[in-house]
Amino acid sequence: MISKKGYSEYSLKLETITKVVHSTCVDLFEKDNIIEPKRYLFNNILNNTNNLNTLSYLLMEAKDRRHFATSIVLILRNLLTQNIQCIHLMAKADEDDEKFLNNIEVVNYDHVQRLESNYKSFLGHHYYRHKHKKIHEEIRRLNEKYKKPDTKISPKEFTTIKAIKDLLEMHKNDEGFYNIIGRMADSWILFSKYEHAGEFSFKLTMRAFKDEEIPKLFESYIHAIDFNLVVLIANLGSFPTDIINDQFISELTKLRLELQEIGIKYIEESEKK
Repeated sequence: MISKKGYSEYSLKLETITKVVHSTCVDLFEKDNIIEPKRYLFNNILNNTNNLNTLSYLLMEAKDRRHFATSIVLILRNLLTQNIQCIHLMAKADEDDEKFLNNIEVVNYDHVQRLESNYKSFLGHHYYRHKHKKIHEEIRRLNEKYKKPDTKISPKEFTTIKAIKDLLEMHKNDEGFYNIIGRMADSWILFSKYEHAGEFSFKLTMRAFKDEEIPKLFESYIHAIDFNLVVLIANLGSFPTDIINDQFISELTKLRLELQEIGIKYIEESEKK
């Protein structure tokens, strides 16, 4: 079992990190004036900061409220999906800003097309035809904004499964990063069974109520959180200011490593009991 002190110490450190990012970074950005590709990166920073902060509060109570495990896992899977995609878009661009922008345009265009397709499938129904007129108008407006990108790249190149396969292939000679991507792929696939109910879902849900499973579950949390923080900190580096400088990034990285050490310490402590 992970001790109450373990959950508390880890949660407070995670909360500290997210508050540092939010108070010193998020409020500095002129959100309405950000254009791609920084708009995509800024959205990633927001999602990571907001969701990781929420997780800090859920983890604080997870010892006594075991049912929080499902919410924790679903938030983590959502972040893993976004962050795996983000590092994949960057890796495919190979440090070429124009390629990175093209990749984002493909993703944005596909995003709007899928949204329109989903709503069109319901247009014949009274509820959607009359209650969602404003949404339809917004979709049409977005469709005018996001023209089909002038590229042969298919959106299928950027699915999460394709991203994982590509990243594993790209880093097959880098054992450290290869293992990180492999571990995140395992978590992403396993966590999906909490979201999509089926044969395996009940067994996974019940893990939180079995004392012997708690250390493994907590370990999956801390590794997923660490991966998400790595992407968050890397993306912050794309917004250099007087505050967001090398020293700031270094201090955030130090906090991230301290957080990981706290998590590992309490996992090891639980194994000795």
